Amino acid sequence: MRQVVDETPVVIDGHTRSYFSSFLLFGLLTEDFLDYLKMDGPFVREAVKKPSFKNIVQAMTTVAAAFGKETVAEWVEDEAAFMLVKEIGVDHV
Repeated sequence: MRQVVDETPVVIDGHTRSYFSSFLLFGLLTEDFLDYLKMDGPFVREAVKKPSFKNIVQAMTTVAAAFGKETVAEWVEDEAAFMLVKEIGVDHV
């Protein structure tokens, strides 16, 4: 059970610069103190144009949900991006 120290949500930022830190993100998803996974803007912006990026956003959303975490998408700049992240199941824009 998660012990609440204060009301500040804990967010993990999906932006990583190496494979090693990407694997660390998956490990952190198992932690009880984590509340949200924030997806970096370029992933979201490119998801509208490129199927491979859409798959990445979908995968991050699915994995976060499997661990009971909510997702946040950055750079939702137009209606197409908004509709895409809502279709995928992203929790917050």
